[in-house]
Amino acid sequence: MNTAYAVFEGGGVKGIALVGALARFEMEGVRFRGFAGSSAGAIVAALAAAGYPAVHAPASGFQDPGPADINKPVGPDNPVPSSLKQILCSMDYMRFVTNGGAGGAIELARLRSLMGELEQLFPQLKAAATDIEKLRYYKLVACAKTYLKHKPLYHRLVDMYKSSNILFDRLGFYSTDYFVNWVRWHLRARGAVDQHGDVTFGSLLERTTTGQGDGPVLKVVAADLRGKRIEVFQPSLWAGMDVALAVQASMSIPIVFRPYPYSNSFLVDGGLLSNFPAWVFDNEANKGRGDVAVVGFRLITPEGPSQAIDSFQGYARALYETALEGTDELQVRRIDGLISVLIHTPQGVSATKFDLTPNDRLRLWTSGVQTADRVLNDKTVRKSLGLPQTVPPLLPQLLEL
Repeated sequence: MNTAYAVFEGGGVKGIALVGALARFEMEGVRFRGFAGSSAGAIVAALAAAGYPAVHAPASGFQDPGPADINKPVGPDNPVPSSLKQILCSMDYMRFVTNGGAGGAIELARLRSLMGELEQLFPQLKAAATDIEKLRYYKLVACAKTYLKHKPLYHRLVDMYKSSNILFDRLGFYSTDYFVNWVRWHLRARGAVDQHGDVTFGSLLERTTTGQGDGPVLKVVAADLRGKRIEVFQPSLWAGMDVALAVQASMSIPIVFRPYPYSNSFLVDGGLLSNFPAWVFDNEANKGRGDVAVVGFRLITPEGPSQAIDSFQGYARALYETALEGTDELQVRRIDGLISVLIHTPQGVSATKFDLTPNDRLRLWTSGVQTADRVLNDKTVRKSLGLPQTVPPLLPQLLEL
């Protein structure tokens, strides 16, 4: 039958590698009955479920839609992209951290500068705290001297607070308003809309070229902080839910993006609880349809020197990375017959490197294509997917696209 379910791991801007791997499977003729993912994986899953092929001849005249374009209908002046590759490789990721406006590099540099400066100020803060602890309120002269001694530090801390008060007031540096409209525009451009003009989990399920309502199942994973649980948006429970809103919730990386309040839930990046939700198709893969393979597309960070946890920044990074990666390892072990596509992403490309260069994008695409090609050269994998044992020479063709 050459059918399977696809699950995409979250990984921020590294989602381009997921598309490269998906393209290699599609060119073998593998048809996916369903797509699922967390964070960046949810973006790829939603667009694939809407009908975008992983790779196709580029649409003439297409440019990543800016703030003015996402409110315009599709037409000659606002053409539809031809594929996932064209979407992600032309995407201006910096718009996501400026709500669609200009100056993304400045905003990102300011965030990095604040984090670095705060870390450098820790020794001064410790010294100031020690001096203050020694004071007595009635020793006015000593108090005045201590204030003057640390006056530049106090003023700098006030300035830093003013610069970063968005984080404290809104629980995240960046809005996702532009992002959700960007996703909605791309989904609507494929035409799988309901009677209200929205692309919902139900309308995607009905998207079909046969008239039988056998479109792919889409599942998007988010983390509900209020309910302290995983939320899986899917047709059986959320048929009328706007897919763009579910994806918005799933990719709201804590601290970087503001959380998404929905009904009684407080939603953030699905990767916080399950960055690789391969388990979401357990029922579909083994119930009533025979044994259907689940292909898991994962993003493996290159191993480097162990990072020391000797600062707050290092501690916070290690805490978040452990939350992302730790639970999924336990979940993956219990999934029988999972076909794992372990994409080792390039050095120097982090999940939040929004200022990707053209070379970064090419390296990510290539890593995905090459990894999938190696997996599809495995005879056991080909048998599981119902593919002929002879492997067609598709790798050079994909690397040239």
